Amino acid sequence: MLGETLIRQGLDNFQLQPFGLTFPRFSRRWVDVAQADISGQITYSRQNMQLQSSANWLAPFGGLVHKVGGGTPYNLPVSLMQPGGTAVTQEGLVLQLDPGAYLRLRRLYANLLEDNTTHNPRRERGESLRSVPNYFFIEGSFPGSQLGGQIDVGEDIGMSGNLTIYDEQGHPIDPLSVASALLALAGEHEVLLADDSAPDQLTAINDLETNGSFLVRLVRRNGTPYDGTNLMENLESTGAFTAQGIFPAAAFSGTDTTILREINRKAGTGNSGDFPDAQARLLMVGAAAYGRLSNRVRLPALPGGVTLKHDFFTLEVLDLTTYLTGTPDAAFNGSKIEPKPIIRLHDHIQLLSSGNDVMGGLSAIVEGSPDDALLVGETIEEDFTLPPDLATTQWPDFPALPGGLTATMEDSLPPNLRAELIEHSTAAFIDEGQPVDVNVLLTLTGLPVGAAVRAYHRRLGTDFTEERGDGAGGTVGTEVAALSGRTYNGLLVLRLEDPLGLEVTPGNFVAAVEPQLNVDLVVVLRNGTRRIYGNVQLPISTTAVADTTTPVDNGLRDVARRGIGHAGLVGLPGPTVNLPASPSAEDLLNAALQAMGETNPIGRDAPRLPLMLRREILAGSRRGTNWRGLISGSRVDRSLHTAEPRRGAPGSPGSRETQSTGLYTQHGRLAYTLARHALRRTESFYTRLPILVDDTNWGEPAEPTALAIGTDQTADAGPFASVVLQTISPNAETPELALLKSLVDGNINSIPTSFDALVDQLKAWVNSLNVGSLPGVLGTGVTRLRTEVVNWLEQQKDGNALSESQRERLYSEVLRELSTACYGRRDSLWALEEGIQSARNFIYLETPALGPVRYGTAGNEYSRDVLKMIQDRMNEVPALKLMICVPKVPEYDRRYHPLRKKEIAERFKLFVATTSGSSTTTPLLRDDRTVVFHPMGFPGRPSGLNTQTVIIDDQWMLTGSTTMRRRGLTFDGGTDVALTGFDRVGGKVTAIRDHRVALLQQRLQLERSNKTTLAGSNQARLRDGRAAFTLIREMLRADGYGLIERLWDGKDPHIAYTEPTMDENIWNPEGQTYSAGIATLVSWLLSQGSGSTTVFHDV
Repeated sequence: MLGETLIRQGLDNFQLQPFGLTFPRFSRRWVDVAQADISGQITYSRQNMQLQSSANWLAPFGGLVHKVGGGTPYNLPVSLMQPGGTAVTQEGLVLQLDPGAYLRLRRLYANLLEDNTTHNPRRERGESLRSVPNYFFIEGSFPGSQLGGQIDVGEDIGMSGNLTIYDEQGHPIDPLSVASALLALAGEHEVLLADDSAPDQLTAINDLETNGSFLVRLVRRNGTPYDGTNLMENLESTGAFTAQGIFPAAAFSGTDTTILREINRKAGTGNSGDFPDAQARLLMVGAAAYGRLSNRVRLPALPGGVTLKHDFFTLEVLDLTTYLTGTPDAAFNGSKIEPKPIIRLHDHIQLLSSGNDVMGGLSAIVEGSPDDALLVGETIEEDFTLPPDLATTQWPDFPALPGGLTATMEDSLPPNLRAELIEHSTAAFIDEGQPVDVNVLLTLTGLPVGAAVRAYHRRLGTDFTEERGDGAGGTVGTEVAALSGRTYNGLLVLRLEDPLGLEVTPGNFVAAVEPQLNVDLVVVLRNGTRRIYGNVQLPISTTAVADTTTPVDNGLRDVARRGIGHAGLVGLPGPTVNLPASPSAEDLLNAALQAMGETNPIGRDAPRLPLMLRREILAGSRRGTNWRGLISGSRVDRSLHTAEPRRGAPGSPGSRETQSTGLYTQHGRLAYTLARHALRRTESFYTRLPILVDDTNWGEPAEPTALAIGTDQTADAGPFASVVLQTISPNAETPELALLKSLVDGNINSIPTSFDALVDQLKAWVNSLNVGSLPGVLGTGVTRLRTEVVNWLEQQKDGNALSESQRERLYSEVLRELSTACYGRRDSLWALEEGIQSARNFIYLETPALGPVRYGTAGNEYSRDVLKMIQDRMNEVPALKLMICVPKVPEYDRRYHPLRKKEIAERFKLFVATTSGSSTTTPLLRDDRTVVFHPMGFPGRPSGLNTQTVIIDDQWMLTGSTTMRRRGLTFDGGTDVALTGFDRVGGKVTAIRDHRVALLQQRLQLERSNKTTLAGSNQARLRDGRAAFTLIREMLRADGYGLIERLWDGKDPHIAYTEPTMDENIWNPEGQTYSAGIATLVSWLLSQGSGSTTVFHDV
């Protein structure tokens, strides 16, 4: 009772002071003059959204003072954007409210200044639709006596000059509206005033403009103002400052009393006019604080009895015209001819944060009996288990326990299980008819029934230490008879691929003497109990046995249209190609056609230039008129089963250590577009065109109806905008069409715009080619163009039976194929340029490979240095941080070790100054605002990444199969989806934010312990991208805690290191200049013993 009495006395005597900085107490006295009359002391500029004072400013709130500019580090969590759209970089002081005080002030704004309506659904959570002050910036030279740190309300800041107020997102707020709001709050709760006896300068500030005002500021996501174009129907030009995006809003003229103001997008003008419907659909608006972007925004009415002389809202404007696609350089001929990527709206989208989820998406694609189905991957395996659906992809739900068995559930596993397994288990070489048997059948007896088991075989690493190999795994789904002295009766048979490393190089073997198998076993029960049993040793019987593992059929063999990209660069068996020592451009095209395999039983192997990768996973299926689609990267195989790698990826059959992400969509145009891209990989140009004539099966579906505001995503629609992007080098898609490039260049400004004219032009060009001078299959390809494409197109044109939609579809496909063959595509490069320009706070990049994106200054019309653009943007916006997750070891096969070594060295130079002889490199990216780390899988096993994801400010996202290096954005084949969402909270698209959090939880291995799913404090930090940056830096300073690794320089202990000197045109080529360096590539291949002067394998 005594303690309660003291608390009551403290509150009576000191009011809210005991709460300190965490309570939003504010002062009515803002400048250091004794009177309320501030005439001549404070002036107001609406244009600049500033107050100017000749006297020193006093702290309106208590909080923390930060110095900015003047060479001091920028410690604010956001970039403050000035009304003109540039970031605050000049010298000054920033007063930041304590986070607790800000949250309480925001709740007061919501509860006292907004009525409870359908237009502000988060009001009950204490979130205001109005801009709430969080930062007060005073521009000028800060006094030497000002050290920063904590400041109390009413304390002299020590500076006069211009004051600008900013909200939590860094957007400026009209200062008169802040004065009005604070007066209203004080009128309701006088206790908020720090000193009610202070002169009332706040009222004087509120009266700096005699007439009341209601202002909105239109702002783009990059912080620049929007000039009001096509949004002016309820906005006024009188009193507006267009260059700053500031407009008075007209009073609402409707009868709905819950609406204070309504801002509408101008109605579209049909197929033509000054605002065509196709343009109108891409312009959206909404409150910047939260809500759904749409064609209008409604601002909620004030509660009864509350008036504000000045009011203000920040509205976000999203113009999708270039936001997702960027703007290709108009000087590049490829940009002049290629059909542009099409923005898709309102599609159902699910972001897939793990390989298990990607498998669930594949299952949704192929389940049942679709009318058509397509599947593309680097390779496709049919013998790994898929989840039953998208909702059942994680352990212990997947893989399911076989019927008739009862899973073992224990709080702990016995330590003597290791000894029991050694006693009752066996290992033997598998008889596969090879000169030397290398694969091992491991039969584990005495396991808990229903458990997930992963066996990692031990092997000797490059630095002569033991490493864990890929091993094998599965679920214990067989029970044997009980045996005295054995705790459990589960049986699991595993196949281990060459666990002793007897195949030294491809096709070269050594025989084992008294072979021993040494494995680490991970056992995970279905209740989460886990134990690792290390160094389980078993003799390997040299009496070879049959492979008794049970094969599975995942249904992927039933997909009729399949495409692959077997490249020897990543260890997949590639076709043989012929290249003379000094190849011509025609020889290069001929080699690309030789790499094609139209009859490969796994799927159509697409044309591919030497050392080119085609990394995409694409899947699509149709049921009636409804499409389903999926995108990911790399291989469709067991390596997708990788969720929870630190626990051995429970239920996984075992594979290389890697992680995947993806995107699934259905019942909309995005799914259709992904299917169209998959069709380009599964069907050649010759067979594809007749397929696309079919209006019933390949006509474009209707755009989904936009969700009503307040409605969650449905199976048929979602709150997203997206676009499919392709990257590919010239000369790779239908290489024979690339022979027409000089003719296309000469007519680049007069390419036909109708189907009939394009067919006539194509016929003339193809018929002008001299087939007799062309090598090998290239001449055959041109003949096919004449007999199978041109003749067929002529029949369609002259038959005059095509509908308008059929003509449009064929025209677009023919023009696209011609453009891509001649110039390639680099859609993702242009999209990244736009995305980076919008970054203000953070960029998160995870990529399978990282290296320089550009060398030198040549090729401005087709090239961009994306990494330098990030650094330039960092120089423009001082709070911008960069987080990069990249595998320690790039994905090259061991035969291409020199390329791997060169990439690691060049990657290291991007971040760290290196010296070689008298030469010193300068890092491209700033160390103080960049963190880069390598992900780990199971302890001791560095993890790869199969997909690239770029997330900017939780607003803009790109995901797919490109990589962040020159070859990945200009040469290799890849497909990405760029997307954004319409549902935002605090300036963040909630779906993208949640996806980034899920990714980082896995990359940092914070997702869950072995027994609980309770989120820790570090997981909470991940919700804010800037806090995630700090968390990663803290982990790296502690050597990653064994969960992540620091950037590797490529040097192994105890092994002499030689600086790699490989030509960048070999390991990191540019698609536009690749042919110029082909002779260098051939010379290098010959030096590696890859072939004679004419024949090369697996390139």
